[in-house]
Amino acid sequence: MHALLSDIDMIPGSLLHAYLRCFSWFMSLVSHLTAGVTKWSPTSTKVQYTKSFICGLLKEKLNLMIDCASSQGGTSTTGNVVRRCLVRKDDSERDFLY
Repeated sequence: MHALLSDIDMIPGSLLHAYLRCFSWFMSLVSHLTAGVTKWSPTSTKVQYTKSFICGLLKEKLNLMIDCASSQGGTSTTGNVVRRCLVRKDDSERDFLY
């Protein structure tokens, strides 16, 4: 029987997918709340401006490109980006993901 928690830095596929979906939803929620838009309309100009502003802050503070177009046709928000955004760099104290 395997231990519940592992020393190996690994996230199972379904858990990683859940992190990606939650992170995407959280970014949308923060963008709408910051823009003051109460209707769920991702095409709103205020929401798009606020989202780009928040992405700029994350780029400045964490050096991560969030939700930008990638060369493969998707966005730059991958599992590694979400993990780097939500997990601290030093292993002495980890965030809530591990």
